[in-house]
Amino acid sequence: MFKLNVDSLVNPFSTREDAYEYLKKNAIPIDIFKEEAIKYNLVEPKIEDLARLHYICLSTKPNSILEFGCGFSSYIFHNYLSN
Repeated sequence: MFKLNVDSLVNPFSTREDAYEYLKKNAIPIDIFKEEAIKYNLVEPKIEDLARLHYICLSTKPNSILEFGCGFSSYIFHNYLSN
């Protein structure tokens, strides 16, 4: 049976710095995301949310993901599915 502690997925990072380091460790170009947001006047990515999405993907290991969007979270899902 599928055993997963859902509570561990709610807030796996205690600080923004922890989330930032997690993304950097997993080769997510978060600095480029922030630069692009400023350059093109986009909403700045929420580092904690992106890190949580990536963490959930690695924890649950889905084979496919259905998402309607074209933002920074789409890159997270694409990155996960490409690796």
